[in-house]
Amino acid sequence: MGTGAHPSDADREATARPAVLRILEALRRGEPELSRPYWRDDVVWLGPEGRADGPDAVVRRLGALGAGGAAWSQPVQHGAHAVLRRTGGPGAHAGGLVIETRRGLGVLVVALP
Repeated sequence: MGTGAHPSDADREATARPAVLRILEALRRGEPELSRPYWRDDVVWLGPEGRADGPDAVVRRLGALGAGGAAWSQPVQHGAHAVLRRTGGPGAHAGGLVIETRRGLGVLVVALP
């Protein structure tokens, strides 16, 4: 990427990947608070239950997805966007998350029922 050039989708994906994988790890462990460093202060959660703003609210919403042991698919990424799909676990229901990142931190989470 040259000076002043926009990052490519490959650049955005590479920048987003570490945060996406840490968030996924926190979900799989049932410890959503471990995802806290990977959300920007202005992150927004949109889901069937409404909107929530800020990293603390996002961590609480992640916690509401269920206890540890939930099974999550590997992320599917395109540029700064990733889809995480819940595939099972105790009390599991189908659903997933779409996460948008900027500069390696999550800025938007859309919860899919």
